[in-house]
Amino acid sequence: SSKRVEAHPKSSNLVVNSVSLSRDLPVFPGFFEIIRVVSIIILSLTIQGRKRLQHLFVLIIAIFCFVSGVLVNPIQKGAAEIETSLLTQAISKITQQDPDAIWIVDSLPFPFGNIPIMAGAPTINSTNVYPNLERWYLLDPDHTEEDIYNRYAHITINLTSEETKFELRSTPDQFVLWLNPNDLDILEVEYIYTNRDLTPLNISEVTFELTDQVEDQFIYHVIYS
Repeated sequence: SSKRVEAHPKSSNLVVNSVSLSRDLPVFPGFFEIIRVVSIIILSLTIQGRKRLQHLFVLIIAIFCFVSGVLVNPIQKGAAEIETSLLTQAISKITQQDPDAIWIVDSLPFPFGNIPIMAGAPTINSTNVYPNLERWYLLDPDHTEEDIYNRYAHITINLTSEETKFELRSTPDQFVLWLNPNDLDILEVEYIYTNRDLTPLNISEVTFELTDQVEDQFIYHVIYS
């Protein structure tokens, strides 16, 4: 049976350096514990009717939150990390030569699916804010799996020699598309970004031609017979 391939540590570092803004909260260890204790105190004072002390504690916590946030610059990385990434440069080069080509990202979880689209490559499994139902109906003409893909979603595509199917993940904003190579043509896929060798999945109708490689990351051109 098909097995989801986990991202290599180098891949994780690449994404962190290329696409992420710092999401560190402007807090320090114990911040939320202090908030919890102060909230209990405020609630206790409210119940006891000591409004004067209650207002004082509210003022203190408001100042505390303001100071802890105002001293932090939340944006620590910019677009330069993306522009200098060898991977995004490789994808961008292909996209400039073939701008209308459709891409997928294989076997890599969120946020890897958003890397090609940042380089200008139309990507089926970039984060879908709105579901492209017409596309998914091509794979599910009876709409039996619509409850899975009709949603805002981070989409993982895993190429497999088995039957194409949709699978909902444990979180409601993620699903997996197990995609047989025979169905790539239905989606008009021309390029694949992945972290694994796809040649074992070659079949008579579809073959995968290595176009570029950046460390442990591969870009394949899909050839249809």
